[in-house]
Amino acid sequence: MDWKLKALALHALDIVPFGDDIHFLLQRKSTREIPRRAEVLDQLFEASMAILDHYRFCGGTSGSGGHFLEIGAGRDLAVALSLRLQGYPT
Repeated sequence: MDWKLKALALHALDIVPFGDDIHFLLQRKSTREIPRRAEVLDQLFEASMAILDHYRFCGGTSGSGGHFLEIGAGRDLAVALSLRLQGYPT
């Protein structure tokens, strides 16, 4: 989808009454990604474990004063949340 068209649609939903509810329903019916399927969340959790394993392999640990830079949430906020749930400090 063209980002300009999507931005215009989201702006319109900000203006109309119940725009948040309409947005939620559109996401739920069009992408069928809300609520998340357990399989998808499991895959994202495994991806975050792989990220932390690679970080540790390269010598980093959460308590060693090393640095872990996470910019934005990427494609899915679930990976960033999963990293936090696995104990990586913010």
